Amino acid sequence: MESVIARRLAVVLACLVPSSLPCAVAQTVTVTPTSLSFGNQVQGTSSSVKKVTLKNGQSTAITISSITSNLSDYTQTNNCPISPATLPAGSSCTISVTFTPATLGSLTGILSVNDNAGNSPQNVVLSGTGIAAVTATPSSISFGNQPIGRKSSASTVTVQNNQTKSLTITSITTNLADYTTSTTCPLHSSKTLAAGSSCTISVFFTPAVAGTRSGTLTIADNASVSPMVSLTGTGIVPAAVSTGSLTFASQALGTTSAAQEVTLTDNQSSSLKITSITSSASDFPFTSNCPLSPSTLAAGASCTAFVTFSPKSTGSRTGTLSFNDNASNSPQAVFLTGTGTAATLVSIAVSPQAASVALGKTQQFTAAGTYTDGSTQNLTNSVTWSSSAPAVASVSSTGLATGTGTGSATITATLGPITGSSTLSVAQPTLVSIAITPVNPSFALGTTQKLNATGTFTDGSTLDLTTTVIWSTANHGVATVDSQGFATSVTVGSTSVTATSGSITSSTTLNSIGFDCGHSGDSQHSSGYHTTVHRYRYVHRREHARRNQDRAVEFGHGHGSHDQ
Repeated sequence: MESVIARRLAVVLACLVPSSLPCAVAQTVTVTPTSLSFGNQVQGTSSSVKKVTLKNGQSTAITISSITSNLSDYTQTNNCPISPATLPAGSSCTISVTFTPATLGSLTGILSVNDNAGNSPQNVVLSGTGIAAVTATPSSISFGNQPIGRKSSASTVTVQNNQTKSLTITSITTNLADYTTSTTCPLHSSKTLAAGSSCTISVFFTPAVAGTRSGTLTIADNASVSPMVSLTGTGIVPAAVSTGSLTFASQALGTTSAAQEVTLTDNQSSSLKITSITSSASDFPFTSNCPLSPSTLAAGASCTAFVTFSPKSTGSRTGTLSFNDNASNSPQAVFLTGTGTAATLVSIAVSPQAASVALGKTQQFTAAGTYTDGSTQNLTNSVTWSSSAPAVASVSSTGLATGTGTGSATITATLGPITGSSTLSVAQPTLVSIAITPVNPSFALGTTQKLNATGTFTDGSTLDLTTTVIWSTANHGVATVDSQGFATSVTVGSTSVTATSGSITSSTTLNSIGFDCGHSGDSQHSSGYHTTVHRYRYVHRREHARRNQDRAVEFGHGHGSHDQ
């Protein structure tokens, strides 16, 4: 009793020292190991025992209330004292664990020791896998596509005897003649597969017909289970196309669709000789990388035809693409369908492409449409016309543009989503005509007539051009005209007078008239007559002098005129 008290006092004193020093005595209850792995175990059989040690590391005895496993697959026996008995301080006991899987697959459990220690419960992780007495791996085989009548390469199945005793295999069979086998497994009653040993089975697929072929491989034995393997494969024709039909979307006349592919595969063990590939309708042209005879398509190889749709008329269009070869299922045919629709507008050309007009003048634009089939159509009255700058140029619904201000404007024709455009430059107004007034005047011999020139411009405005035009007469002997528009009668007669500005001209007729001499006895008329004659003579002499002077200047004399 005194020794117990002494131990307890020592523990108390040890734990009262500063925290930087470790407690002198461990105060834990432990299990060793903390996990057990049983590996693979045949279903329904018990494993060998694995042991766990429970140690009371405290300075006082512990009371164990229970030791349990949460899975019935794991059972335990132990020599540990169960309450009310106690496990003394520093003592250990042993727990023996056995794994007996009731089901297949991974099984994880917990072994728990429940006691009055501070770290209760103490747990041990348990793991193991329930397996069949005999296994066949893999459990399924897929042979994929296989030509009819052609034997596949072997797929291997491994048979494993997981028991601790030898296995007798009575038969290895398939339920479908398409699947055949060869094996290294012992099949005679006098031979067995040793415990823990394996053997192999080679499985072959030789489809008798086209389509999916499903079967089962069964290994019959004297174990609790006879493994089975699922078998699948597809029988295919010797030469096959990837699709039986191609459908194209609606396509406008004059256009070609994107290509769709058709793959031809030689499923035979020998090469395929392709004599021709044809399309029954010109609406479905194609190209191909397939080798034509005398070249061949290698066994197991593929080639491709690229088919497009280019309708020749509207409505439903059909055709057939045919591969002609030496396979037993030749020709391999692909049905082709599509719908042709009316040609659609692809562009609009506006003419003229660039035009210039004076302010107030007009320019007629036209619009020509080009369609997917290459046809063209006059769309001038069908399009919507618009101007980018109405203050510079306006445009009517028929494409007639009018210059409304100087500058540049883009004239656009639109029909649906398609547009075309041109540029119109509008310059300052230009002169279009000159009017001379008075029109065809008559005036007395020796007198002067004032003429006026009025210009009319492209924008409808007018301007007095009298002093800016160039005046001229057709006959200086009848009348002359100066730069200010003053016409002077020289002799009796008529002559035209012209006003010119650039390329614009206008003319009128001047009529120079004399006087009636029948009134010579009248003193008043006689006086007027003499006055007029004198004036005429004066003008005539002045005109004569001017002409002489002009001739002198022309010949370089420069001596002035000589009056006569």
